[in-house]
Amino acid sequence: MTGRVHFGGLRVNKSGMTVGFLLQHRIVHPRIERHEELGRRWTGHFVKITRPEDVDAELIGSLAAAFALKS
Repeated sequence: MTGRVHFGGLRVNKSGMTVGFLLQHRIVHPRIERHEELGRRWTGHFVKITRPEDVDAELIGSLAAAFALKS
């Protein structure tokens, strides 16, 4: 049997999209619109994307860090 672990997600709406990702620590940054505590270990971070420039190196780095923690 193979287990699955999720590290992030994407929600699309009329004004753009929201990217969510999980880390074991809280990032405080103006672009993070909300946090969600998921137990003692995980914090969900949610970033609104409205234009291509919003997907920058900082966001990609956070997603890469979340992906690295998934296993």
